[in-house]
Amino acid sequence: MKDTDFRTEAARAKANRDLFQKGVLVAFIGLAVLFAPNYMRSPEMRVIVANSYLVGWFALLLGIALVGQALWRIRAQRKKTGG
Repeated sequence: MKDTDFRTEAARAKANRDLFQKGVLVAFIGLAVLFAPNYMRSPEMRVIVANSYLVGWFALLLGIALVGQALWRIRAQRKKTGG
């Protein structure tokens, strides 16, 4: 195995971890948008955030998709390296 191959594998592993973290963060933001109106005191802000529920669902689904993609890549990388 060449040294450049090792750096490439390390870069791929880091990219997969970053993708996983971004997916979790986006999913968390989606959940926050969906559940935030229940805990807001200001009626005006509650209506504004409640009307953006589609954005919350989109963020939640996008986050789940990113996490799934990251896990798929990690699984494939482990299978490829035998670990």
